[in-house]
Amino acid sequence: MRWIRMMGFFLGITVHCFCYAKTYVIGVDQINPPMSMRTDSADHFIGFEIDIMTEICARLRMDCAYKAVRASQIIANLELSKIDFAIDSIIIPKFRLYGLVLSLPYLSSYGQFMALSSSSIKTTDDIPNKVIGVRLGAFQVNVDSDMYIKHMFKQTPKIKMYYTISELLEALEDKEVDVIFVNRYASNYWNNANKGLYKFIGDAADLGNGYGIMSTTQNQSLMSSINSTIVAMMDDGTYDRIFQRYFATFQ
Repeated sequence: MRWIRMMGFFLGITVHCFCYAKTYVIGVDQINPPMSMRTDSADHFIGFEIDIMTEICARLRMDCAYKAVRASQIIANLELSKIDFAIDSIIIPKFRLYGLVLSLPYLSSYGQFMALSSSSIKTTDDIPNKVIGVRLGAFQVNVDSDMYIKHMFKQTPKIKMYYTISELLEALEDKEVDVIFVNRYASNYWNNANKGLYKFIGDAADLGNGYGIMSTTQNQSLMSSINSTIVAMMDDGTYDRIFQRYFATFQ
């Protein structure tokens, strides 16, 4: 993640302690391993993004609580102040955002085609005229994934959208779709957890500008401190330790 660390040099921002009495509500997907996973009915979560955000909250002395939110409902929840921040493999888009802010990237964003191991699909050349399943993202459609897929094939692909990764995997196993396009970390996790069930089609595709924490412009100042904290975590080795905890066995 050297490309992210380099950004810290140009920030020149001192990490400030906000120490507010307010509890900041963090919206997160309840089933999105290895990024996040709800462990019980009391909104307790584990995962890479959870550990990153929890460390940020601790360093800034923010009282943070997590709330299960579907990716497609993140922006509405932010605008209605039902949540203050969101972490859900949110790709930092290449277009300008209005009323929203995103942190520095804390992880590179890649997409991966994946099919059942029994599928006749062997390469991306076999995908045209097949049904592609994708997960709805924070921007309703998964914008960068959608654009990548549409630009990759000459004809307009058949795309079916699902709210959650579990619904997407179920659709693949039930053969409602022929192949799915998911973030590389999710595809690696599910492939390792279900040996022999899935196979990757083609190489991972670079999407957007990495994954970031999302909020509204009213938290712009606090987001600046979050950015500085991300850089500090990368510089002092904390980020690497969290990364290795979840991705040492597969990347």
